[in-house]
Amino acid sequence: MNPIILEQLKSLYTENIEPLELLGGFHNNVFLSRNQRMVIKILDAETYRKINLLNEQEIINLMLQHGVKTPNLIPSKNGTPIELVEGKEKKFYLMVYSYIDGEVLSPNLKEDHLIKAWGKLLCKMHEITKLNSHAMKQNYLEWDHDIKNEDFAKGHGKIIEEKWKGYMNAFSALSKNENNYGIVHHDLHNENIMIANKDMYILDFGDVRRSWYAYDAAIPIFHFIKNRRKNSLFKRVEGII
Repeated sequence: MNPIILEQLKSLYTENIEPLELLGGFHNNVFLSRNQRMVIKILDAETYRKINLLNEQEIINLMLQHGVKTPNLIPSKNGTPIELVEGKEKKFYLMVYSYIDGEVLSPNLKEDHLIKAWGKLLCKMHEITKLNSHAMKQNYLEWDHDIKNEDFAKGHGKIIEEKWKGYMNAFSALSKNENNYGIVHHDLHNENIMIANKDMYILDFGDVRRSWYAYDAAIPIFHFIKNRRKNSLFKRVEGII
């Protein structure tokens, strides 16, 4: 971790935060302090918009209020769960979460009771946001707010570009009503589900947005199919070797 950021992290939370372990994250920006039972996210302020972080904060609080288990945000000494700090050349947001000591779901999950619990929890999350939408204060961004339509398929050939445009046009034309479209997690694959003390925890609401509820169901299905194909390929390779 950048020593400039580390010193500010200590001043905002606790001096006894070290040692820190790199957990990963999309940009290798997630760290664990086992002695403080804290998970720390360091987010480039040029990449991550404040509105997304405020949305995540509100959703986490809403889920906890209605019985969905998820790591809570730990406020700084200033009493805020989102801090803006200065790096050497950039600014960064700090968000600190309680650490849940458990195991993420296996990508080869076969236990029916866990699969059913996952589905029920997903439905409960949608019902919570649907029933509480009138009280939610944040302005949630739309499903395609971070998709650069003109760049996504560029350079992959005319056929791919045309197919991509067709898919985007088809999605844009889909109906939206309170029963099929609302605030979704948007990234609920197996690694964002954790089992601890026989309870199921939802991780990482960082991609929350407005989209079709069906999308949240499609994410785990896609990952299961992808992992099954990968395992099948490994078995064929092992057989050849």
